[in-house]
Order: sequence, then structure tokens, then C-alpha cells
Amino acid sequence: MVDEGRGSGVTTIGGSRSRLGPSHSENPGAHYLSSELNGGPGAQPELDHLAERAGWTAVAVALLGLGIQAWSSANSFPGASIAQMALVAVAIWGGLICWSARGEPSRRVQSILLLGVALAVALATAQQILTDPSYGTDSLAFGQYSAKLVLAGINPFTHSLAPSLAAYHVPVIFTTHYMDGRSILTASYPAGSFLFYLPALALGWSTGAAVGIDVAFWVLALVLLWALLPATVRWLAALVLASTIYTSYVVGGVTDSLYLPFLIVALWRWDRYGDPTEPSSARWIGPMALGVALSVKQTPWFVLPFLLIGVAIEARRRGHDWLLLTVRYLTLTAVVFLALNGPWIAEDPAAWARGVLVPLTSSFVPLGQGLINLTLIQHIGGGNLSYYTLAGVSALFLALLLESLYFDRFKRAWMFLLIGTFFFTPRSLGNYFLMLFPGALVAALTVRATSNGPGRAGQGATPKVHYLRQALIGCAVLGLVLGVGLAARSSPPLSLRIVSFGTNGEQGGVTTAVVRVHNRTGSTLRPYFTIEDNGYVTNFWSPAGSSPASGTVALPPHRTADITLLAPDNASMPGVQQPFQVFAYTTSPNESVSSSPVEMPTTQMVYLTPEAIDQPVPLGKPLRFTAELEDSLGRAIHQAGAVIYLSQTIYTQQGLLEGDASIDGYYHGVSPIPALTNRDGEAVFTVEGRHAGSDPTYFQAWIAPPTSGEPALGYSDVVVVRFARM
Repeated sequence: MVDEGRGSGVTTIGGSRSRLGPSHSENPGAHYLSSELNGGPGAQPELDHLAERAGWTAVAVALLGLGIQAWSSANSFPGASIAQMALVAVAIWGGLICWSARGEPSRRVQSILLLGVALAVALATAQQILTDPSYGTDSLAFGQYSAKLVLAGINPFTHSLAPSLAAYHVPVIFTTHYMDGRSILTASYPAGSFLFYLPALALGWSTGAAVGIDVAFWVLALVLLWALLPATVRWLAALVLASTIYTSYVVGGVTDSLYLPFLIVALWRWDRYGDPTEPSSARWIGPMALGVALSVKQTPWFVLPFLLIGVAIEARRRGHDWLLLTVRYLTLTAVVFLALNGPWIAEDPAAWARGVLVPLTSSFVPLGQGLINLTLIQHIGGGNLSYYTLAGVSALFLALLLESLYFDRFKRAWMFLLIGTFFFTPRSLGNYFLMLFPGALVAALTVRATSNGPGRAGQGATPKVHYLRQALIGCAVLGLVLGVGLAARSSPPLSLRIVSFGTNGEQGGVTTAVVRVHNRTGSTLRPYFTIEDNGYVTNFWSPAGSSPASGTVALPPHRTADITLLAPDNASMPGVQQPFQVFAYTTSPNESVSSSPVEMPTTQMVYLTPEAIDQPVPLGKPLRFTAELEDSLGRAIHQAGAVIYLSQTIYTQQGLLEGDASIDGYYHGVSPIPALTNRDGEAVFTVEGRHAGSDPTYFQAWIAPPTSGEPALGYSDVVVVRFARM
């Protein structure tokens, strides 16, 4: 195997390190400083190893954190506790060996730490599958179900994938929605999204198979990254693998890890493609690996034009036929892509094309962690979502221009330019950014240094060519600025305000919301409504009185109406102690989104003490509960005269029963009982048990509604009391 070694342009073979280049003895100042930091004159100079030692120490710390987190799964399955203790021990050993061994950590030490991180990821996966086998995304369920259809001889591109949602218990709010409220129920990724699941399913693995395969590909990708990065920075691969945000994405159902190993190989030393002096497989493997990556998901499609530009420029600089080499690269990529997708293209090309183009051509709800939050959260713009598309396309065009015209500057950075383009699109989900970063690392760290240095675009070009380049960049920047500016200035077509809401009481969820909607435009609009709750967009809420077929109501021009929205399911109900807002989407005349101000159901809470009763309470012995008013930050509210209720309930295996205790002297079982707060904002209740049973009694307090018809809010935690005869 050929590795890039330490130093400028030094290449090592078989993992050995070359010590070519200036030594410390050639720089007396550096030698003196090294000696002082490593034990005085005569000590082994190790300043050049400090960064690598620190990097692998960070890996050991991350592994220690994973080992501590794995303690929660110590009883999940046999051997889990042994594995958990091993992770902690390896992490401590790794930190020790990083700073006690001579030189940088050896390949053996690195391998053990990397293996430990992989084991931690495997433990998290096993715990997820054993404790909650449901799939966290519809794409994960679609992939496994499609593989199941293939094994049955059915083309998944021509078959509904709706049964997969129930088969793999996908939470109803984790489906992908169009802006008219419909959910996507057909294949929307190329064939690679399900082909890699076939062997596991054919061998009889069903429960959690897709999650397990995705995690295996994630680990494979980072092992490849570790093997392919220069020796001094290989700790980056282990640190990324140890990142819990990545693990949560992969275990949670994000399927991007399927393409990542192939994308990493495609980006490894991509500038060596077609170079006859390159001894490694980087000379030919890139387009084939990329063809597989493109066959999994659409995200890597955007990498292709950047690689074609880079390959062409590198070939031209070497004096090769750049056009022939670029066409060959593209042809090999297409051949691999078509080989994997060929059977389904041949059977029904229209169905295949509709499926794989859905993410690029359909109107999904705007969502993500990018600039779209300017509209969704900050209530700026939203009247025409195509402006965000204009900004995204302009950003992509600008990134391609910067790579082409400033190649020396952006040869190592163009993947980060690509990642940045997703920031401007209407859907800028976190996995678009996160899952391209490992590829960006290998693309930046394994290419040769540019022969011309950082340089400036246009050097040596004629004035006419120089001005043409500047004009192209100016057009791209103008498009980006216009897109962002117009997106921010486009007024949403609807004005929304939540005027009231209803709850399901002690269940603590908002079940209905009355929204005052004003149509600002001169056209009749048919909005579709949903709720944003802690970053999640719920299933669409139906306006009362709307037909089930349409899921919306018509709002005439310049009219205002109070529309009652009904929650579609329990998972779509925001908690009464959580902020939420209403989104309204329109698809005509423009695709738009309007949002209401954030509604905070209550800023007052009730804290019930004692918060736990650890011992059985004798019948007839008074038990005192204090219900204290607090704000959302846990600070006491000194308000006298507020009404607080205390309720009691018994939950049995056979169903729900009324409690048997007496509250404030009322007849046993009467509930809820009100009390007024004193000047300290506290209401005191006295409870006495009247009957002893095998089931405990559950007590909960809440703030009474200020007026009739308004919901009760500020629910306390539940306190469990077991009454017993003594």
C-alpha cells in the first residue's frame, strides 16, 4: 500500500516513514526548544509528534465517552457489560500509550483505538435494534422493503412502498411530505439504495437488517478513511467515527452511509486519475467507485461535475489529452451506474426515471438547518420558495467557477464549496452537510500540492479572458445575492396567528388549534397546514369542515378566517409545555410557506413536592403535598390566589380507575380538588389513603384555566404513592 508520508511531497511505501528532510540539528533554535520541552539537552526531540499524539488522545477521550454511554446498555444482551468495560479500559490505555511510547502512536495502537470506536458504534446499534426495532426514516424502510420485493421478483420502482411504513414501524411524523400534505410512498433513490441489503435478507436477517448494514458501511467508510489519509492525520477518521452526531444519524435511519465508502475511494488521490506515473490504484479506480456512489443516492451526483473539472485540469497540466481522459472518466462512471440500475431501467424506464428524479423535481416541504430557517423560524420571506432554489443553483455555479478559474487555490477545498451550496436550498437537511465531510477530508488531504501555489486566477491570461472570467463570477455572485435577497423580501401570502388551542388534559398534548388566517393576495388560496414542534414538522393538520380528499379549505382574496385545525395523530401533538408554530403551504400561484408567531402554551409550571414517596404510606396518615408555581426557568412565582388542582388516578393492567384517597377531607375518590396559592405561590394539599391495594395511586397537579373553555396548563410531574395497611 502507498501512503503519503510526513513532509512535503514525501511518499512512503508499506506504511514505513521516511525521515528525509531537514533535521532538528540543522536548526539550533528548534533543537534547543525541543530539548527544553522534552526533558532538557540530550532528550529525544518529539515536537513533531505532539499534534499526532494529541489527535489520538482526542480519539481516546471520545472512546472513553462512548464507553461510559454504553453503560446504559450493559444489560441489553449477554456480553454487553464486558464490552462496555473493555471500551473504558482501552480508552484509558490509549491515552497512556499515546504519551508514554516513543514517537507517534504505532499502527497497532491506532488499530486498537479504531476497533474500540467501531465496537462502541456496534453496541449502540445493537441496543437500538433490541430496545426499539422501529426505523427512524421512511427511506430506510423503503430500502429494506424494496430489497424484499426484489427477492420476490417484483420491480420496486413500479410497486407502492406504503406497506413498509407499518412493517418497520416508522413513526408517522418521520415520513417525507409533499407541500400538499401527501407522503411519498414510491421508490425515490437509485437501485444501490436497496441492492446492498439483498445478501442480509437472503440469509434470513430481517429485524434491523437495514440499520445493521448501514452501520457496517459507516464503519467501513471510516476504516477506509483511516487507511487512506496521510499517517499524521489518520486520527481524524477515528474522531469522526466516534462522533455521536454521526452515529445518531446512521443508527437513526439516515442511509447516506451506503455511498460513503465508494465516495471516499473516488475522492482519494483523485488528481492521479490517468497519471501513468501513479503506482497505486488511484490511477484508475476513481470513476468506478464514483459510479457505485451515484447509484445509491442523489447527493453524490453533485460531486461528479467537480471531479470532471478537476480531472480535466490535472490532465491538461500533465500534457495529456484532457478531453479524452475526462470523457473516459465520465464513461466509466456511467457504465458502472447503468450496470447497477440496468435491470430496472430496461423493465420500465419511465418508472425508474420518475423515481430517481423525485427528490430533484418534486415539491417537498422546506426544511433543514440552512438559510431556509430565515423564513421558517425568523418569519422573513417565504412568498416564493423558488428564490431559494435560485440561490442554491447560483451557489453551485459559483462553486464550479471557483474550482475552474482558481484551481490552485481550491484544489483541496472544492468539496467544502460543494457542501456550502446546500446551505441555500429550500431543503438543507443536516445529512447533506455531515455525510459529505469525510469525503471532503480525503479529497483535501490526499491530493498533490499544486505546482503553481495558491496563485490568482487569471495570471498569464489575456485581458479579454480575464474580464470574461470576472464577468462569469460576477453573474454567479449576482444570482446568489438576488436569490437570497428576493427570498428574504418575498412576503408570505398568508398572515397566521394562533388565537386559541385545545389540549387532551393530563396527557399534555395540543389536540386542536384555532388559527386566524388572512389572505394577503388577490387570488384564492388553498393552504395546507402543519405544526413545527422542536424542529420537527408533524403530519398535516386538517381544517375542520374540509373534505378528506382535499385536506384544505379555500380562502378568497383579502379575506380573513378563523380555521380550526385538528391533530391527525398523537405523535403530531406538541406538548403543552413546549413552544410550537403553525406552517401554511401553498402550491399555487407560487410555492410558498407562511408561518405563525411561536406560541408558548404556558410560561408557568407546577412543581409538586415531595417529588417521590419511596416508602408505603399507612392508611389514614396525612400526607402533605405542596404545589409551587414556577416559571419556565424554574424560578418561583410569588402569586397569591391562583387556582391549582390536584388529581388522583390508578393505572391497572385492566384499565384506568379512579383513586381511592381523600384530598383535603373530601370523600375518598373525589378528584380533582382545587386549592388557592398563598403569597409565596404555593398551594398545600393534604392526602389520606382510605384503601390499600396492589396498585399505587398517581397524583398530578396543574394550573386551572383562567376562564371557562380555556385549557388547563402547567402540569406537574406525576408522584406515585403506594398506600398500605400498617
